[in-house]
Amino acid sequence: MLDVTAGTGNAAIRAAQAGAQVVASDLTPELLEAGRALAEQGVSLEWRPADAEALPFGEGEFDTVMSCVGVMFAPHHQASADELVRVCRPGGAIGLISWTPARIIG
Repeated sequence: MLDVTAGTGNAAIRAAQAGAQVVASDLTPELLEAGRALAEQGVSLEWRPADAEALPFGEGEFDTVMSCVGVMFAPHHQASADELVRVCRPGGAIGLISWTPARIIG
């Protein structure tokens, strides 16, 4: 599973605790370092610097790609959306939690 714009890993850490193999990616190395510090002993996940608009992963590399109030802040939404689709395997799942124009969370 890939968490794009994971920040400090609030969703990625929970997924790893539930048994998922997780790669948490973010453009900001300081957030990834903070996430590493927050991860509990015994929770295994990979922390990778990555730009949501140019992900350093192969096509179809992940069964699940997610972003929890993160990728929506990328400046070029279409480029980011294209990357999420590219790294997700055919038939995989993409999940987003984002603010919307009509409401805070959608």
